[in-house]
Amino acid sequence: MSFNGSGDYVDAGDTSSLNLTSSFSISSWVKGNSFPVGYRYQLLSKGSRGTGSYFLFVDVANYSGGDQRFKFGFTEGGSWNTVDSTTVVATSTWWHVVGVFDNSANTLKVYI
Repeated sequence: MSFNGSGDYVDAGDTSSLNLTSSFSISSWVKGNSFPVGYRYQLLSKGSRGTGSYFLFVDVANYSGGDQRFKFGFTEGGSWNTVDSTTVVATSTWWHVVGVFDNSANTLKVYI
């Protein structure tokens, strides 16, 4: 697999095994050469807005000074539940990021 940095993605289909309904984690390795301000850079996602959707991305749209942070979240009952990393994502550095939802504790966490 090779990505040239412009619109590349992998489509894993819409199999029922990707419908996460209890505790779960998703992870990604990422290295960005730049993250222009005002955008969200999707790393991994399922769905768009319906119940059962989830995502992990670099968010450069919501922070002053153009800081970029990892954001993890999912939808439940039509509402978004999200958590942001406290770490500012530096460019030209490899990052391993994991988003974890603990259903029994009803918590979201981002680990870097």
